[in-house]
Amino acid sequence: MFTKRHTRQRLVVAGLTLVALAVGAILLRAELFDTSLQSIVYDKAIDIGQTTLRNQVTIVALDETTVDQYRYPLPRPVYTDLLRALKPLNPSVIAFDVAFYDAAQNPEEDRSLAAAIIKLRSLPGSTRRTPMPI
Repeated sequence: MFTKRHTRQRLVVAGLTLVALAVGAILLRAELFDTSLQSIVYDKAIDIGQTTLRNQVTIVALDETTVDQYRYPLPRPVYTDLLRALKPLNPSVIAFDVAFYDAAQNPEEDRSLAAAIIKLRSLPGSTRRTPMPI
């Protein structure tokens, strides 16, 4: 039936392709393939990349421990402390993905946060601008 070598090779390749698709579908269904493979590849790419970085971007993210410690939304003094901690590192940009819709219960917290922002803007050689609210 499959006497030609070329035909047998095509069947083997087709069989392997079907097995690969089936295994991939099972892993996607079990949600093992989607995020873990992406994370593994990303981590490996970072590991084998250059050790010296220029124009490095550092993301300071909110974790569950911090939320448990302070409650959510975080009080203004937490952001003020973060700005004061970042100032000695002379960052070129600091961005918050957060909105302050209402004034703080203690007006001094708002004044303290504003003062920390102003101090960062007044670093030597600073060309920082406060973005306009949208």
